[in-house]
Amino acid sequence: MAEEFKDSTVWTGKTITKLILLQKVSWWWRADVLLTVILFSIVGSLKWRTNFLETDLTFGLTLGSTATIVALFLLLQYWSVAFRKWVGYSLADYNTATHVMVYPRPHKGSTELLRLECDTNNSRESIKYFVFQKRRFQYSPLHRQFQKLKYPAEEPLEFYPSNKGFDSVEEAMERLKTYGENRLEIPVPSFLDLYKEQLLAPFFVFQVFCVLLWCLDQYWRYSVMTLVMLLVFEATVANGRRKSLRELRGMKNRPYQLYVYRCRKWQETASTKIVPGDIISVTRSSEPDLVVPCDALVLNGSIVADESLLTGESIPVVKDALSLVSETNPRRPLSMRGEDKNSVIFGGTRTLQVVVSESFSLKAPDNGAICYVLRTGFGSVQGKLMRTILLSTEKVSANAKEAAFLILFLLFFALVSSAYVLKKGLESQERNRFELLLHCILIITSLL
Repeated sequence: MAEEFKDSTVWTGKTITKLILLQKVSWWWRADVLLTVILFSIVGSLKWRTNFLETDLTFGLTLGSTATIVALFLLLQYWSVAFRKWVGYSLADYNTATHVMVYPRPHKGSTELLRLECDTNNSRESIKYFVFQKRRFQYSPLHRQFQKLKYPAEEPLEFYPSNKGFDSVEEAMERLKTYGENRLEIPVPSFLDLYKEQLLAPFFVFQVFCVLLWCLDQYWRYSVMTLVMLLVFEATVANGRRKSLRELRGMKNRPYQLYVYRCRKWQETASTKIVPGDIISVTRSSEPDLVVPCDALVLNGSIVADESLLTGESIPVVKDALSLVSETNPRRPLSMRGEDKNSVIFGGTRTLQVVVSESFSLKAPDNGAICYVLRTGFGSVQGKLMRTILLSTEKVSANAKEAAFLILFLLFFALVSSAYVLKKGLESQERNRFELLLHCILIITSLL
């Protein structure tokens, strides 16, 4: 069993600032359930045991207000992850945690409440992990915290030329289970899911609330037409979002067969099944949509590659094999984006020319360049690019303080105006109290 988690809040690296371990509370102790039971119990008690709600108007307003509070409480859980955590979760340690609250750095995504999954390592010990922004974060018993799954991309230089891949199928399958398939799959939500998300947005809910108020004031024709136009507009927005996701999904690599050196022999394997640590053969791209499926270190030969998809530069670059002949420190770690960049071919690039050296011990059946797989899937450079496009939350918006001051300014005039209308309306005995209260609420909603 893993050691006890050293703290509920842990600093984890470049992407995540902190995380909190949580467990679900029982259904009857959830804050939303308790609030619903308490509020409707109070309304029922006032209705049947007192004379406070003896008129239909008073009872209707009280019941409607209670239902609005409960609905707002439920919607706040959908709008705010922090509020959802407060309602249905409590702090926990590593052994009892079922979920984790992840706080990313600014412009690195949004806060998420994720479920903890369990997996078994080579020693058959159960290890908990979660997947955040297409990356796996696994608990490390040594450091007693969650860490991003590491790839074999920082090993000493002398490690790579002598590596001969996996000696057994079980070892390769265990690595595949840990890192997952080499895919850049971006699920495209259905139109109904995106439409539901649009309809539950705070601004749309506020607009629907205003429409219902106008319906109560006998403006139902105008209100119904407004609601129909809002529904049509949100449908077009949802359809546009789905179209953009489909275009982004088109950036994924098309799977194809390639040669992989496993169990001391070459065998054809789908590009989606390769894992970090594999030895693969990279050949010249025969079709425009056939690209290198992963980040790999060139061990033999040289490759002329087109990296325009990643860098935007149309000039091809030459990737030479890693050489330790002139290396003064072969024990230093590999630097993919530094001094060893010219020996690393990145996923998503097209190979224009491949030249193989005859002096290398391994020779592929298709006469391709021998490469060591460093990163796959969303861990590759191409995967990082797609995650940046998909998950970035940086938006051009008005200053939050200025927007808050503007809302408070409008709210002040709305409250003053509604208070004046209410005061003058109560002075008249002939004024309908329901319509008076409705008009005061409409004044506030109209100014906001």
